[in-house]
Amino acid sequence: MKRIILPLFFLSLYFFVGCGDEEQSSEAVSSSAPAQTKKATSNFPDDVRFIGNTEKVVETGDVFNLTYTLNHKHSNFELPDMEGVSILGGPYLSKYTTVENINGHQKRNLSISYTYSISCDSPGEYKISPASAEIQGKTVTSNELTIKVIGGEKNSSGNQPQTNSAKHSKKTTAAKDIFVETEYSKQKTYKGEALVATTKIFTRVDIHNLKILQYPDYKDFQVEVLEAPDRYIFSKEMRNGKIYHTALIKKELLFSRKPGKFTLKPVKMVVEIKKINGKTRNLFGEVVDAYTLEQKILTEKKQTLLVMPLPSGDKSPDNFSGITATDVSLSAALSDNRMDTQGSATLRLTLSGCGNMYLLSALPLSLPKSLKSFAPEIEKSDSLTEKGMCSKHQFTYIIVAENPGDYTIPPIQFVYFNPRTATYETAQSEPVQISVNQGSKSANNSPDMPNISDHSIRFIKKSLNETNVRFYSSLYFYLIFPALIVCFLILLQAQKIIRSKQADTAGNRKKNAGKASQRRLKQSLQYKQSGDTEAFYKEILSCLQTYLSDKTAAGKEHFTRKGVETLLAEKQANPQEIADFLDIMEVCSYAQYAGSAANTESTMQADQIYKRTESLLDKLEEQLN
Repeated sequence: MKRIILPLFFLSLYFFVGCGDEEQSSEAVSSSAPAQTKKATSNFPDDVRFIGNTEKVVETGDVFNLTYTLNHKHSNFELPDMEGVSILGGPYLSKYTTVENINGHQKRNLSISYTYSISCDSPGEYKISPASAEIQGKTVTSNELTIKVIGGEKNSSGNQPQTNSAKHSKKTTAAKDIFVETEYSKQKTYKGEALVATTKIFTRVDIHNLKILQYPDYKDFQVEVLEAPDRYIFSKEMRNGKIYHTALIKKELLFSRKPGKFTLKPVKMVVEIKKINGKTRNLFGEVVDAYTLEQKILTEKKQTLLVMPLPSGDKSPDNFSGITATDVSLSAALSDNRMDTQGSATLRLTLSGCGNMYLLSALPLSLPKSLKSFAPEIEKSDSLTEKGMCSKHQFTYIIVAENPGDYTIPPIQFVYFNPRTATYETAQSEPVQISVNQGSKSANNSPDMPNISDHSIRFIKKSLNETNVRFYSSLYFYLIFPALIVCFLILLQAQKIIRSKQADTAGNRKKNAGKASQRRLKQSLQYKQSGDTEAFYKEILSCLQTYLSDKTAAGKEHFTRKGVETLLAEKQANPQEIADFLDIMEVCSYAQYAGSAANTESTMQADQIYKRTESLLDKLEEQLN
């Protein structure tokens, strides 16, 4: 009986003590929770970003997106009243988190987006008031947005047959749907003045494969490239009452070398225009639009630039530096206003401005007779802007004095031409005062040089014979030949192994299928981020087909719905992955052949397709190996 009672007593005591500890810890947590909440409420984040974004210029009836993005957890998000703006869909919620690791410290970045599909039925300018939300009980607002809506084109032809004049009008309108143009910031400049040349393409049709054939010949100008994008990014811009998709081709900075009237060669390029050409069937037998690419050469009109000479005669000063610039400033600073005849001081002249500053080589420095200077050390820092080459030149002089006394370094002058005022102007520094004292007359204050013994220097031997070693008759000499033969045999065998592996094309494709698909996924992500949804879906479809072809060594004739299902089943893929594979192929195939309909897919759906494809390929990589 005692054997039973004692264990029961200790067991009940254990549970009693444990429950008491749990109650005490729960009370401690509950008592500290309000304090933590109060502390969190008092620490309002100082990096809140609440940004609204939408199109700046649209046509009546266009459907476009309105997006609000907030980088903190919040509540009570409210959309402002938008009079004249119709909300067709939304909000579509998007949320993602990124983690940054900087010097061992992790930082989490949160982004929450609300996207609405909106449209405006009447032309005019619409102002959208800021949206609002609450963060820790405090109301935050976004920026205000402005949308300019213009009237769309009207088609009055109806179903009547076209006359010759109507056909001619249609051709004229089509010619204005795509063109290339170089805009110059100024058509009339002074010699050496900077001007910006911006080349853009304007289009209202779908284009592919743009290729530059000819750029303007700027042989009489100094040319600096401001922007030359590798990938053309299109945005909307209004021109002559119409909305065009425009992309920057090149932006250059020009400096005229001589006066005169220059007629420039026009920009010439070839583009491929995507046009509907009948009907066809896709991989699943559905009837869709067929497209063809038509080449078109675009040439802009010739343009003339007038470069005027600088004023001459009495208006041209003798000490003109030859620089044409604006925003010029000049300053002088001495490291120490007191020195002795055996010491030195550093004089720094700093000149800054925007223009053809690359022509500047030195500044004239005038010193009193008892002061001497060495050749200056020049430091330059240049940056290209639309104002010109904005430069900062620093000239560092070492100043020494022969005789004691008080001296004044006169102001340094820099004469340049200002194209804004069309006059010669002078920038000058302040005069610099310097006091020179008599230095010590001791000729040598340095300690004696230490004695160098005869054994401190060892002379280099002139030949190997002095060591009494004959290499060609040594053991190493005879070991070289068998070592070379062994190395040759090893390299020969390694070459055979490498060639045998390279000959196995199917095996290499199967082995590298996963890496190839990841590269295509990265390419599709770039298309998605740039807003090119058609190229995104096309790349996803090509990624899946190429991956399956590499893994199964199947040809294109098997890429039907039944053929894909059979190939995956033979490789013992799971039914769920087979269904996902077919579903993603169907969505991408429709988006590829549906033309403009595919371009209206929301960003949220594109994100889902990308994530599903990435997850599907990871699972298939495990199952098909």
